[in-house]
Amino acid sequence: MSSGPSSRPEPEAASAYPVPPVGQWTRRAAESAESAENAPAAPAENAPASDAPGDLPEVLPTKALPEQALAWVAERWHSLESVDGAEVLKSNPARDVIFLPADGDRPALVVKRYRVRGRAEQWKFRLLPSRAAREWRALVELRAAGLPVPTPFAFFEAREGRTLLGAGLVMEFLDEVYPLPDLVFADPSGEPARDTLLRSVGALVARVHATGISHPDLHLGNFLGDPDDSTDVRLLDLHAVRHHRVIRAPRRRLDLAKLVHSLGVDIDRHSVRQVMEPYLAGCRGTSLGKLEDEVARVMIEAHQVERVRLRSRDKRCWKNTSQFRREEHGAWRVHRRRTFPAEALAPLLDGSFTPLRTFVERPGHTVAEVELPTSEGAHSFIVKVRDRGGVRGWLDRIHRGPLARAWGAARRLEVRGLPHAEAQALLVERKGGAVARTILVTECLPGRTLADAVRERSDDP
Repeated sequence: MSSGPSSRPEPEAASAYPVPPVGQWTRRAAESAESAENAPAAPAENAPASDAPGDLPEVLPTKALPEQALAWVAERWHSLESVDGAEVLKSNPARDVIFLPADGDRPALVVKRYRVRGRAEQWKFRLLPSRAAREWRALVELRAAGLPVPTPFAFFEAREGRTLLGAGLVMEFLDEVYPLPDLVFADPSGEPARDTLLRSVGALVARVHATGISHPDLHLGNFLGDPDDSTDVRLLDLHAVRHHRVIRAPRRRLDLAKLVHSLGVDIDRHSVRQVMEPYLAGCRGTSLGKLEDEVARVMIEAHQVERVRLRSRDKRCWKNTSQFRREEHGAWRVHRRRTFPAEALAPLLDGSFTPLRTFVERPGHTVAEVELPTSEGAHSFIVKVRDRGGVRGWLDRIHRGPLARAWGAARRLEVRGLPHAEAQALLVERKGGAVARTILVTECLPGRTLADAVRERSDDP
């Protein structure tokens, strides 16, 4: 029996906001000796910070993207994933990250399409720069300070008046470097190389903080490394950075705690020391304490980050995230994994599915194995159905019903790495405001249930 097709999460549909002409994009100028002399210096730690939308660095001396190549990207902005050789590296409700291969005078690129999620973000970005603008500014400033980050080529904001509709950023693709977790955790016996990588990360974070920039989303996955040179480490994903006049010690420790947390649940003092020693060496003159004291503080903070992360990840199954979708189908509200095929919903919504095996059949409660259609053929799932209605239906509006609680519990088990049958979808039908029917779909695991095993054992002579 199969538990379901293995497929990549489906990408978010690109919002059809208007893309401004290339002439209205903020772009990088071509490299020249004169511009190199006039490159803006990195801001001092006590320099004024501003996040106003118009207060953005203009250009830096570096390679520029040919205008015709940028125009080609702009023309295909909402369909870049269909370009030959393109690959969707990341897709979630906030943004798409797409790799475009080199072609002629167009180098290999990474394109980020940012979306605006709801009215709250529309109001937020009336006052603040978009994520694309924030990442552009951070990349420009860090490159000016000589830090190893990708070259940004251009960005734009699509606005209607002051209302942000969408934004985009085009930057270089870094070749021959790999995500740092692949290098740090690849060979447990390669401790010297691992320690060198962690020390390089700590030194790089110190340099980033020295420019007045903090990175609230600091984790190993946002670094790239060269497998042949453990000192060559690059920093990515700067759309969430914050600019400070002075980065105070608690903010520094929180950034470092998130980085240390990404080393794994079992955080060892040796690894933390490898990060903290070069960091403190690059942050002389700050209010941070001695090495062993700061290692202990960061480790405590990292465990607090883990508790917050678990609570946050528990809730992701109830909203649109990179792993889950929330949809409305008439009277039905559907929560499903992005890997759960949309075509499998139809027989569940109209009640046309036929059980292969029925495990429980009571009034208002059914548990059965069901084959559901997918693009790869029929696959077996376990389907649990509860008919509610009446007082119970209204109570389920206030307190989640049994299957809704099972959906949330399966997510909590998944987040904590405990074995369980993975929940694929939750369907809730409402009539007259009350919950009428709830359907939970889980993967179909091979083997016997514990009850079957006990029953068979008791039948043996």
